[in-house]
Amino acid sequence: MKEELYAMDHPNISVIEECHRTCCPELTGWCRRMAGDPVLAEDLVQEAFLRSLLHLPLLESLTEKQSRAWFYRTVKNLFLDRKRHERYETVAETLPQAVRDAEEYDMTD
Repeated sequence: MKEELYAMDHPNISVIEECHRTCCPELTGWCRRMAGDPVLAEDLVQEAFLRSLLHLPLLESLTEKQSRAWFYRTVKNLFLDRKRHERYETVAETLPQAVRDAEEYDMTD
């Protein structure tokens, strides 16, 4: 229902629908090979299509080839952002023993 309302407000959403129809399976496969995780690949591709709604005027001005490149670049950037964030979480979750033994650390529980 919300999608129908959005489409009525934005009749040019067909640009995104066309990109989804033509390049989504290929883009998802490429992302799956890059990420090594089919669920993550689906999430990244979906996020790229959600972001495309924010960039609709830009996508309308691009050729089909340029739109396709935009989606690939967006998925790649989302993947790299996710990896950077995971690296930060890994570092933050593994505290040195000296910190874990500190009296202040015990007070956080």
